[in-house]
Amino acid sequence: MPIDSVSQTEHLACCPSPSQKATPNRTIALGIRRNATLCRKNNRRVGSYTQLITRLTGLLSNSRSWGEIEALPWVRVAVVSRELPGTLKVWVKERTPFARWQIGGQLMLIDETAAVIAGSDLKEFSRLPFIVGPGAPAAAAELFSVLASEPELSARVVSAIRVGDRRWDLEFDNGMRLKLPEQSKTHGPARAWKRFAEMEAEKGILSLGVMVIDLRLADRVVMKLTPEGRKLYQNMDQET
Repeated sequence: MPIDSVSQTEHLACCPSPSQKATPNRTIALGIRRNATLCRKNNRRVGSYTQLITRLTGLLSNSRSWGEIEALPWVRVAVVSRELPGTLKVWVKERTPFARWQIGGQLMLIDETAAVIAGSDLKEFSRLPFIVGPGAPAAAAELFSVLASEPELSARVVSAIRVGDRRWDLEFDNGMRLKLPEQSKTHGPARAWKRFAEMEAEKGILSLGVMVIDLRLADRVVMKLTPEGRKLYQNMDQET
């Protein structure tokens, strides 16, 4: 059955209302569930609701597959219901931006399920975590759950690099790199992260001129110092 017209019965304040051309025969009601992370404080859409609704309208008006609605990058769930005599209602729940993912020179936006949302201008999402490498999206939620146990430290992480799709390297805002281990029966990223937090609390390791801290082994810590760090430690040895 072809669709003659589309009307929006519920829309967000941050979404321009499309023109309505209702007919007495059939209408489609589009509803978009509010997602606060996608709206500016000035009530303007961060993404493009206009494009979303335009594309939805096109899909429905052309009587194409309902599955194509959920195939739209920003759409996580689309529920279609019929209200007699001639109204079709489509309720859309958006994906929530979770992180920025870089791979092969491309930068994309993903949600917590590792689904790619967008891949163009992501300036509006610069505050989201930045992950790099193959396999990073699928493992990111677990990593950031671990990092959340030390919020002050995690706030200083500027990027997380997936290595061999087995483990992570973390880069901090001062340029230091922390090598986390892959998960095993006796060691893993959560244990190493806790150990690093203890080192920072006791010694302020982030301010001691360390270039790399390797915590991949459970029984030792390996550090590579910057030139300034070597001088600092030499001075400390002389004083003691």
